[in-house]
Amino acid sequence: MQIPRTESNTVEFKKTFNHDAIVALVAFANADGGNVFVGMGDDGKVFGVDLGPESETSWINEIKGKTAPNLVPDVERICVKGKTIVHLHINALPVKPAAVQGRYYIRKGKSNHLMSVAELSDLYLASTSSSWDALASERPMDAISLEKVAAFAKRMNPENPDDPLRVLRKLSLVKDGHPTHACYLAFSSEYCFETTFQTGRFKTQTFILDDKTFHEDLFSTLDGVLEFVKKHLMAGLVIIAIIEDVESTPSRFLTIESNSPIPADCPRG
Repeated sequence: MQIPRTESNTVEFKKTFNHDAIVALVAFANADGGNVFVGMGDDGKVFGVDLGPESETSWINEIKGKTAPNLVPDVERICVKGKTIVHLHINALPVKPAAVQGRYYIRKGKSNHLMSVAELSDLYLASTSSSWDALASERPMDAISLEKVAAFAKRMNPENPDDPLRVLRKLSLVKDGHPTHACYLAFSSEYCFETTFQTGRFKTQTFILDDKTFHEDLFSTLDGVLEFVKKHLMAGLVIIAIIEDVESTPSRFLTIESNSPIPADCPRG
């Protein structure tokens, strides 16, 4: 095997096998995979490493014991100018992230970067080709209202509405016996903090004539907001002319124009 001359986004050099070598393997597993060469300096100089008959087995056991999920890299001995180099190769994990003793790293350029909570979440969702709303929540099934699901099914197919549980399964809104986050937001059976929405009718930027706060499922919240808006819509008729035609009829006619402006104090959400 041809040993790279410099470190990169997939290559790291270590003089000895230590904790930092395991950190590098985890960082590679959370990125695009990579290689750790033990027995080499950061500048690519070959130092070699002393090995016993069980050295590689001991290293593998240490890597497995310190990582979650357990990482098992491929191991290869390479002889360079009479010195022994150990090549550790790890593939990118299909479902990320991996950790070393509870800490999560990812390879960025030539460095192993400690990930933030937001980065961990994004990495997991990206690796599962999923989004937060498609994940199973920890709530029980009775946290959602099957009556609301049934009403939704009837709205979608008034002539032949489907069974509520079947609707949820068809739409992948139940996973591992729990409603997904999307399912809970759409059909929550009671108070739902996550869907909190406040709307109001403003007279000025600081003076509110009327307001209402919603803590229901998304469908109920949307219906409530629309009703609030319609309640405060203003419409009227404006008289623009009076026509009197005494020759044809003694009646007086009003010419009127519908006027439905959007007032300055219209409801806002």
